[in-house]
Amino acid sequence: MAAGRAATGVSSGRVREAVSPHPVWVFSGHGAQWHGMGRDLLRDEPALGETFDELEEVFATELGISPRQVVCGADLGDVGQIQAMIFAMQVGLARIWRSYGVEPAAIIGHSVGEIAAAVAAGMLDLATAARLVCRRSTLLRRVAGEGAMVLVNLPFEEAAARLAGTADVAAAIAAAPTSTVISGSIPVVDRLIDQWRSEGLVPRRVDSDVAFHSGHMDRLVPDLLAGVADMAAHDGTIPVYTTALDDPRAVAPRGAGYWAANLRNPVRFAQAVAAAAEDGHRVFVEVSTHPVVAHSVLETLAARGVDGVVVPTLRRAQPERETLLSNLGTLHCLGIPVDWSALHPTREPADLPTTAWQHRRYWAETPSTPQGRLSHDVDSHTVLGTHVAVQGTAPVSLWQTRLDDSSRPYPGGHQVLGTEILPAAVVLTTFLAAAGSGGLADVVLRAPVAVTTRRDVQVVRQDGTLRLSSRLADHANDQAWLTHATAAVARTDGAAGRLANILAETLDPDCVMDRLHAIGVVGIGFPWRVLEVGRAPKHLVARVAADPGTVMDTTTWGSLFDAALSAAPIVFPGPPRLRMPGRLRAVVVHGDPPPEALIGIHLVDVRWVRGQANDVDVDVEIADLDGFVVARLSGVGFGVVQQAASHEPAGEAAEPAAAGWLDVPEPELADRVESLVCDVVRAELRLHPDELDAHRPLAEMGVDSLLGESIRHRLARRFHLPLPIGLLWDRPSATSIAAYLCELIVSSRGADQEFPAA
Repeated sequence: MAAGRAATGVSSGRVREAVSPHPVWVFSGHGAQWHGMGRDLLRDEPALGETFDELEEVFATELGISPRQVVCGADLGDVGQIQAMIFAMQVGLARIWRSYGVEPAAIIGHSVGEIAAAVAAGMLDLATAARLVCRRSTLLRRVAGEGAMVLVNLPFEEAAARLAGTADVAAAIAAAPTSTVISGSIPVVDRLIDQWRSEGLVPRRVDSDVAFHSGHMDRLVPDLLAGVADMAAHDGTIPVYTTALDDPRAVAPRGAGYWAANLRNPVRFAQAVAAAAEDGHRVFVEVSTHPVVAHSVLETLAARGVDGVVVPTLRRAQPERETLLSNLGTLHCLGIPVDWSALHPTREPADLPTTAWQHRRYWAETPSTPQGRLSHDVDSHTVLGTHVAVQGTAPVSLWQTRLDDSSRPYPGGHQVLGTEILPAAVVLTTFLAAAGSGGLADVVLRAPVAVTTRRDVQVVRQDGTLRLSSRLADHANDQAWLTHATAAVARTDGAAGRLANILAETLDPDCVMDRLHAIGVVGIGFPWRVLEVGRAPKHLVARVAADPGTVMDTTTWGSLFDAALSAAPIVFPGPPRLRMPGRLRAVVVHGDPPPEALIGIHLVDVRWVRGQANDVDVDVEIADLDGFVVARLSGVGFGVVQQAASHEPAGEAAEPAAAGWLDVPEPELADRVESLVCDVVRAELRLHPDELDAHRPLAEMGVDSLLGESIRHRLARRFHLPLPIGLLWDRPSATSIAAYLCELIVSSRGADQEFPAA
C-alpha cells in the first residue's frame, strides 16, 4: 500500500465529493457474457441461487431452459438465450450488492440492461421482467445472422449526419462523446468500415450478428408490443436515467410502449451518464459479469472534466468471489456505505488510530488530461483512442487515450513479477490497427506499459513509422513521454503458404500453462485454451481455441497473438526462465483471425551466456484448421528478465539497510539518495559524471527493459528495499526514482515511530 502497488486483497480509493454517498448502478447490455459466468458465485453467494430459482419457472416456460443448467453447462447458446442469462446474472448481482449493504442512488440501463435496471429500481417485478426479456430475446432469433455493428470514433450527431440518406444502416448507440456504434446490414457496414479506414478513422467491429437499435428491429416491434401488452409496471423507488428516450431524465411508465422504444430507438448512453454527472454523481458501479461500458463512462466523465470512478462487479474468467470482494473493498475506500456484518457477523469494525499522517509530496502537479483523451475501446484489444490528423509536409496521425486497470484492453490478468502490464499482443494489435495494413517490420518492445497506475497514452504514425508512448496521468514527476514500442509500417505479400505440421511427440495440452507457472506467470491476458500440442526438435504445433467462452467469431488478433507468444517457451532449451519478447523482425496477417487455429513455433537461434540459454529467437506461424497460414510473426526475440539480484561488480560495497537512512534529515536525505541513484545509473550505462541528465527519461538514453531490470535490482540491493518491477516505467528519470525512494524511506520512518520494535 505504501508503494501504491496493486496486490491481491488490497483495495484503495479516494472519497469524492458527490450528491449522494451511494453509487450509480450501471446495467450494461450485450457483450459481458462469458462461459462459466456465475458458476463460482452459485456456490458462494446464496442471493444468486435464490434469483435463479425464482426465474426457473418463467425461463422453462418461455425458453425451455434452466438458469442453473445454462451456467453450469458447456454452452451459453444463441443470442436469445444469452440475453436472458445476462438479465438473470444482472438481477442476481444486484441482489448480491444489496446483501453487502451497497444501495444505488440512481440507475442507468444500456439496451437489454434496462430490463434488469427496471427490476432494481422497483419498476418491474421479477416475473414480469423475466417474461419481457424472454419474449424480447426470442424475437431477436428472427434477425440473428443478418446484421453487423461497428464502433467508430465519431460523435453520435456527426455519425448520424454522415449516415443520413444511406439505406439499411443507422447510428445505434451514443457510447461516449466521441464514440458511436453503427448498426445495419452486413454489406453496408463492411463498406463503411473500408471508407472510414481510408479517412484515418478507427472503426472496430462489435461482436454481434444482430443489427440492434436499427431498422432491422422494425419487424419485431409489433410482436413485442403484443407479447407484453398486459404487463404491469410501477413508479419505482429509485431514480432512473433512461437511455431509450431523448431526455435521460424523462419519467416514463415502463409499459409495452417503452420497451418497444428500448428495442428500436438509439441507446443514448453517453447522455444518461452525462446527466448523472451533472446531477452530482461521481461513483458508478457496472453491474455485469464483465466491465464493457466502464471505459465509455470514464470517457464521458473525462470529457466533462468530472473526476469520477467506475467500479466493476466481476471480470471475465477471474475468480468471482475474490473479484467481487476486492471491488467491495474499493467501494468502501471510495466512501460508499458497506455492511461489513454480512462478511463478519460476529465482529465489530475497529477504528483507525487517531494519529494524523504527515503527508509530504515529492512530485509536481500536471495539467489535466485534454477532453476526449480517454476513448479506446477495450474490446478492440488496442489502446487506440481519439484520432487527430496533423497536416503538414509529413502528415501525422495521433491517437490519444487514458489507460488504467479499469480500462485495460484485454479480459484477463497479465502480471509479470507482481506488476500488471500490457500484453505484447495488445501492442501488436494496436500497431496493426494504426498502420491500416496487415504488416509491420522492425517492431521493438522497449519497455512494458504498467496499467496499475493511470497513464496518458499516445500512438503516433508518421512517415511510415509507429510509436507508442505514455506518461503518468496524475502527479507526474516529469512531463517527458516514455516510448514503450516502435515499429515500421510494411506491405504484405499475397503468399500465405501452409503450416508444416510436424508432430513427432504428443504433449499434454496443459504443458503450456505448466511452463508459464514454472517461470512465475500466474495468469494470462486472454482466454485462449490449448487443445492439442505436438513437438519435434526445435518445433512445436498447438491447436488453440482463441476464446472458448464465446459463441461468435474472434474479431481481433489479440488472443491468438497472446497464445503464440505464451506457448513459445515450450521450445526454449534449458530450465524454465522468465523471458519477454523484445523485438520482432516482421508481423504479417492475412484476413481475419479464425476462432480456432494451429500455431507453429520454430526455434531459430539461441545465444548462450556462461553455459545457459539466454536470448532466444523464434518464428511463429498461425494457420486455420486446414493448415493455411493466416499470420506470421518472424524473428521474435525473447530476452531473459532477471528475477534475482543482479551480479554486482567486484569491490562495490552495499549501502546499509534501509533502517540506516531513517536518522538522515530530510533535506540531506533527498540529496544523498539522488546522488546514489545517479551513481548507479552512471555505472550501468558507463557514463562520465557530467554525461547524466538526472531529469531526462532513462529510455531516451538507451535504457531498455533488461537494463532497467539491472538498475532496479542494483538499487534494491543498495537500499535493501523491495522495489516493484514497474519502477522505471512509472518513474522514468533518475530524479523521479530518487523521489520515490525518499518516499519509501520516510514512510518507513513513520511506521517505526507508530509501531516500535519489541
